[in-house]
Amino acid sequence: MTTVKREETVNLIPAKYKDCYLTYILRYNHNCSAIVFARTSETACTLALMLSNLGMSALLITDNMSKSQRSGVLDMFFTNLIYPSCGSVLVCTDVVSRELEIPSVDIPSVDIIVNYDIPSNSQNYIHSVGRATQAGRCGLAISLVSQCEVEKYIKIEKLIGKDFPEFPSFSKDEAIRTFDIVTQAKRNAVMEIEIIRDSKCMEEMKMMMILESRL
Repeated sequence: MTTVKREETVNLIPAKYKDCYLTYILRYNHNCSAIVFARTSETACTLALMLSNLGMSALLITDNMSKSQRSGVLDMFFTNLIYPSCGSVLVCTDVVSRELEIPSVDIPSVDIIVNYDIPSNSQNYIHSVGRATQAGRCGLAISLVSQCEVEKYIKIEKLIGKDFPEFPSFSKDEAIRTFDIVTQAKRNAVMEIEIIRDSKCMEEMKMMMILESRL
């Protein structure tokens, strides 16, 4: 299996602009494949629908999905990396890092991993970024750190034994200018999730159907 040197970077940002920065990073690297890690299933669902509302093709994996469902989404994601006619952004909780531990399979290259949330347990960061980047041969890992997460991130840097540089070529002004559009897209995503819950459908299955219909 080919190995690509991993670069780990950080962006220190106000919490209210985190969605703008995530959107900007993915759009700035629009020709790249990406995995976005979120702390909870609810956050992952919201982000996937938000990105979809912004015109990006996104796939979703959450803890509540069965192993066969998660495997099916992963197969679709990695197929899209080989034949890029569909989405190349996968939004998930860190459960997917375990699914990526497939030493016998040569997984296509994943260009970017974004940590939308900083895990409370520093080891979870190592597992998510380490396993995923090793399996997917990722070249860049970006952590979005809000003012509420600085202490957690300092613990991660101490555990790893190095300070991470800031993500290069990043225009904070451009990211912030998208605030209104991104906020509306997220608001619509939250409303879509509420409609799904009210319809008493299987939430993750319905979410997958919505996202796949937009690819």
